[in-house]
Amino acid sequence: MPTLRADAAAPITDTVKALNAFAPRLLVGYASALRELAAEQAAGRLRIQPQAVISASEVLTATTARDLAAAWGHEPFDVYAATETAGIASPCQFHRRHLYEDLVICEVVDDTGAPVPAGTTGSRLLVTVLFSRTLPLIRYELSDRVALDPSSCPCARPFRTLAGVEGRQEDILMLPGARGAVRGPPQRPARSPSTPCRSPAGRSSRNRRAYYACW
Repeated sequence: MPTLRADAAAPITDTVKALNAFAPRLLVGYASALRELAAEQAAGRLRIQPQAVISASEVLTATTARDLAAAWGHEPFDVYAATETAGIASPCQFHRRHLYEDLVICEVVDDTGAPVPAGTTGSRLLVTVLFSRTLPLIRYELSDRVALDPSSCPCARPFRTLAGVEGRQEDILMLPGARGAVRGPPQRPARSPSTPCRSPAGRSSRNRRAYYACW
């Protein structure tokens, strides 16, 4: 399948030019990178009409989802995944994020490694990959703050759902509040065409792929 890959450090003008020439039917990328492309589409500089837009590897906020829908005319498909484990969960037609429990075993735990009840946000996620035979991953630790949903989904799928995904522990700001600590994801500023994206911890995304498009 013909695929165009773009790096996060590439100037946005170069990426826009490449995507306009490639005219992808499928657009996949980090939420922050897709948000930049949506802004370019709204400004008229990017002129693509993908049939599907998939957000992965970052938390897709409601605001960004609306921006993507406005840019390309349909809601983005949000996949919860990690490089080490591949896909972990994705939403059904009721927008409930179902775990791939036939492929991975997920355990939401606290700081001590003890399981937390459904509806409670854990400090870490332990993932056991059932399909990886070359390099088995057993209770592989991700510093993701997620919560299981205690309720069932009307779609009748047997797999459990996630009530929320806050993001990586390292990406969460802890601020003092009147009633205790307040958590919140940092807002990433838009980058100039010559500035590489940076993660909240200040690590450059120069070696990461920001998005890719394919026919």
